[in-house]
Amino acid sequence: MVKSAEELDGTNVENYSAIFIGGGNTYKLLNDLKASGSFEKIKAYIEQDGIVFGGSAGAIIFGYDIESCAAMDKNKVGLKDTKGFDALSGYSVFAHYTNGSSRLTEQENRERTEKYTEELLRYSQEHGPVIAMPEEDTLFLNGDHLEMIGSRPYYCFEEGKRREMIP
Repeated sequence: MVKSAEELDGTNVENYSAIFIGGGNTYKLLNDLKASGSFEKIKAYIEQDGIVFGGSAGAIIFGYDIESCAAMDKNKVGLKDTKGFDALSGYSVFAHYTNGSSRLTEQENRERTEKYTEELLRYSQEHGPVIAMPEEDTLFLNGDHLEMIGSRPYYCFEEGKRREMIP
């Protein structure tokens, strides 16, 4: 098991049957992958039909650009090149969209979702479309076919509009 981007840089990813990319701060994750040279290795692995699974920040980096997560994550590392793997043909990704936190009240959770919605509507007008997904569900990309797996709705933000997508 590889535990850091630097460690992955010295690894032949073709020897792996699958790669899992975990969460954390999305800007830091992408910065570490790009700075170590691992980003290009994983991108080539994806383009050669390698199996890659990402959770949270690890899912967001599959989108076109990670700036879609600015309402949730802060760019504490000063990352300038925020382009992700673009595995979804121009769509960016936002994780944890409709999930409430047990640390927040129902009202606070509602306000957080409203904040995310406003930011994603603005982002989609200025930068392009975003798929916002709930915590428990999965986007599965097999070639050009995108499948939503789970029971909660996804949302597509395009040109300042939000559309619900039922899995």
